Amino acid sequence: MRRTLRKTLLAVVVTVIASACALASDPRFFDLVVPHADPDFPDTYDMTALFDAVAYCDEERVGVLLAKGADRRAETRDGKRPEDFAKRLGREAMARRLGAAE
Repeated sequence: MRRTLRKTLLAVVVTVIASACALASDPRFFDLVVPHADPDFPDTYDMTALFDAVAYCDEERVGVLLAKGADRRAETRDGKRPEDFAKRLGREAMARRLGAAE
């Protein structure tokens, strides 16, 4: 139980830091932390770091997360995928990239 709680807390902290770094566009974060973290750990809305990168229209971050194995098919509580967010934002090239492996 303690180990699970510790892993969950670590994942939450890493997710918060990942979101902050996505805002700052600091690629060093991903080289240092992501190898030890789950890039698909969801926040309270079931959104992962990939959703954040799409929401900020950060093509570079989307590429890094996909290269690190982020799940492009992850869904929010209401069934939306990162590809749907990109389409809604008018980022057609990003949407095609996110839907490419389906």
